[in-house]
Amino acid sequence: MTLLMHAIDTEVDVANQSGEPRDSALTAILLAYGADPHLAVNGESAYDWARELRHDMAIRLMDGFSTRPTKLAARFRRFRRR
Repeated sequence: MTLLMHAIDTEVDVANQSGEPRDSALTAILLAYGADPHLAVNGESAYDWARELRHDMAIRLMDGFSTRPTKLAARFRRFRRR
């Protein structure tokens, strides 16, 4: 289990036990520090866990962080050609 997987599990568990809305602060912090949402452990990734647990905010965050390096790489390639 990765730290990101643990964060997603904790966010869902706390929300289920407390009755409060789901929070994604832990997921956001880990992604900001470079956690890989697609790193698989025993065939499952944090992204898979979030989908399985229906943690929509975490999924949206991971989608945003997953595309960021690709967009930046494309921008740098465009500037290098000029």
